[in-house]
Amino acid sequence: MVRKILRDMDYIIVEEDVSFIMDAFVQRVCIYIDQTHFFQKWIDVDVSADDLKELLQQIEVSMRKRKSTLRQRNYFVNLLHDLDLREDIPMDFLCMRKRLFELEVMKKKQKHAQSLIPVTIKQITGLKRAWKETMGRKLEVSADMKQSEVDELFSRITRKKCKIQRQRRDNLQE
Repeated sequence: MVRKILRDMDYIIVEEDVSFIMDAFVQRVCIYIDQTHFFQKWIDVDVSADDLKELLQQIEVSMRKRKSTLRQRNYFVNLLHDLDLREDIPMDFLCMRKRLFELEVMKKKQKHAQSLIPVTIKQITGLKRAWKETMGRKLEVSADMKQSEVDELFSRITRKKCKIQRQRRDNLQE
């Protein structure tokens, strides 16, 4: 539940060595519990705001101490590498999750920006040559093509080459 609320908030309230369990967060958890029929169905207990706050503080401490998995650490390092950044993986699990979210957003923005970059004449020439060899016909493209369009056409060429190889393999087996 706490994890879901933090994820919905994009971990914006998470800071290193600062508790995010404030009255506003406790109030948000209360609203979440009230809106979730699962809790109402199985738990018919009234918890005071102070008790809930204490429980949430214990949950926060446990979440911060949690160890990241090898997969999460590798994903973090790969994102850093893709973005040409150098930094250590935060030891605080919640800070690591927040930073992962930030890196994912940066990667999406970078990928979108790269797809809008105009392509070079050399790329267009290579694309036309590969298209002619694979598809058997000439390709007409505009001079102001974007990288995303070239990537899509190269993807179509690759799929066609795979299809041709499968057909050849099937013909040899017959």
